[in-house]
Amino acid sequence: MNGTVPAYLKNLTYLTTLRLQLNAFTAIDPDFTGILGLQSLSLQDNLLTGTLPVGLSTFTGLQHLTLQNNDLSGTMPPEWASLTYLTELDLSGNSLSGSLPVEWATMNSLTSFAINDQRATLVGSFPNAYANWTTLGFLCAPGYSLGRPLEAAC
Repeated sequence: MNGTVPAYLKNLTYLTTLRLQLNAFTAIDPDFTGILGLQSLSLQDNLLTGTLPVGLSTFTGLQHLTLQNNDLSGTMPPEWASLTYLTELDLSGNSLSGSLPVEWATMNSLTSFAINDQRATLVGSFPNAYANWTTLGFLCAPGYSLGRPLEAAC
């Protein structure tokens, strides 16, 4: 499939898992929002461009989000702080910039967070507020540290 991830998918109100990896999607329709029961969304290995979609913050029940290996750029949206049930987040393989939003400290269900990529131009360090990420067991964010032992593989 190619083009835009279609907004009509939001009408699939009982959908819990959506895996659209290994396609040729270049964008996510801005109206693709709020599937309340969606727990897992994978859009890895597509051709997505632009910034990380703020609209994904409406998927408040989301537990797994993978946007790995696209060409997304820009900063990480503070609005994603509403994803408090998120346990796994993989943003690797994109061209992100800026620093981690302090607002993300509320995402304290995270067990796995990956944001490694040689194209990314991330700055800063984990804010002290990230001490709330006590369930984090896997961190792949070269140059960042939480000051406690974690699984080191990236």
